[in-house]
Amino acid sequence: MTGIRVEAAYDDGATWAAPAEPHVRRDGSVATVLHGPAADAQAVTLRVTEWDRAGSRTQQTVVRVFALRG
Repeated sequence: MTGIRVEAAYDDGATWAAPAEPHVRRDGSVATVLHGPAADAQAVTLRVTEWDRAGSRTQQTVVRVFALRG
């Protein structure tokens, strides 16, 4: 992996926002900070895209990965 992008949506993926720049840890895991959603948001949907030097690209989306408290 040479690059990674994490995006979050609070409307089941209708609109996407990039959180803070993702940090790749030594063990290969990735951490980022999500920005505060709109007051009426009920859940978070995440989309992660990663790529390598050869140009291969993988994208995974998880809809409603976790709920938000109101």
